Amino acid sequence: MSSDTQGTETQSETISIGPGQSLGNNSIEESGQAGNTVSDGSFEHTELNVDSIRPFMTTPHDADVAEDPVLNLVPLATYYIYNSAGDRIDYGYTQDNQSFTFSPEGFKRILMEHQNVGRWYYRTYTTEGAWGPWAASGETTPDRGTVTAIMVRVKGYTHKFGEVYYRAVLNDGTVTDWAKSGEACGSIGSGKYIVGLKDYALE
Repeated sequence: MSSDTQGTETQSETISIGPGQSLGNNSIEESGQAGNTVSDGSFEHTELNVDSIRPFMTTPHDADVAEDPVLNLVPLATYYIYNSAGDRIDYGYTQDNQSFTFSPEGFKRILMEHQNVGRWYYRTYTTEGAWGPWAASGETTPDRGTVTAIMVRVKGYTHKFGEVYYRAVLNDGTVTDWAKSGEACGSIGSGKYIVGLKDYALE
């Protein structure tokens, strides 16, 4: 959950805009021809670790999705990132405002486990230069290189009673704006990859 992960030093760009300010929409076209990387901030230092990215990965409060009318339970999800050997690197919870994943070397695959009603779909864009196939709740995306962008879609009651938002920190220190269900988040064709990822469910 990124509380005890050790960071490494990575060179980052410095731009004159602080966290919380938006430079635009973070949606990346599925063709990969537009959008590439959008940032609402960048680190003014060269070290990327759990503590340095935490302010960008923490939300004001826990997720507040309403209970569904079928099971009377709040839709929740846990997301896991893996390396090429299939070893789990880190994991996060959508309902926890301080939970996110971090891996300074990036990750190769992701799995999302959705609890209660609804269904989540997700796919990754990697250093191989293409989107991978959609995976459904409980499935792991294939290893096609280091993940540079991610897209999530939510269907069923989860989508009716709340929205999922997600953002990323890239290896050069770029912090993306929040993407929502159906939008891409990360970088396409720039050589940058995701080191920090936050998924968050909001009513």
